[in-house]
Amino acid sequence: MNFNEWETHRIPDSSRERFNMPYPEVGSQCGAPMGRGSWTQHRDKPIKFHIARVRGYDGGDYDKGGAYWGNLYGHPLYQAFGYAQCEDEPAQRIFVRAETRDKAKAEILKTFPLATFYR
Repeated sequence: MNFNEWETHRIPDSSRERFNMPYPEVGSQCGAPMGRGSWTQHRDKPIKFHIARVRGYDGGDYDKGGAYWGNLYGHPLYQAFGYAQCEDEPAQRIFVRAETRDKAKAEILKTFPLATFYR
């Protein structure tokens, strides 16, 4: 799956676009992996991130694609996904544990000091 071509979907009767956070399937012969990797190779670029809390799929500690995170309800996890604001830069992604969305943004800014966020 090419994340640099990830789709946004138009919400009916609205001029705002809704971003669908990517959770590609990760299953393997050996079961689910522990979490997912962050992509942080462009820390010095201005990245505009979509940020969302990772919710346990079907009431558990796995995301929609099957990665295991453990204790998603006791220790909230946030995913930020975005692109550098210049051409030909790959997607960037980071996962952080934080109590609130604002605290998650503060954690992300430690890695991506030039980051901005949608909403």
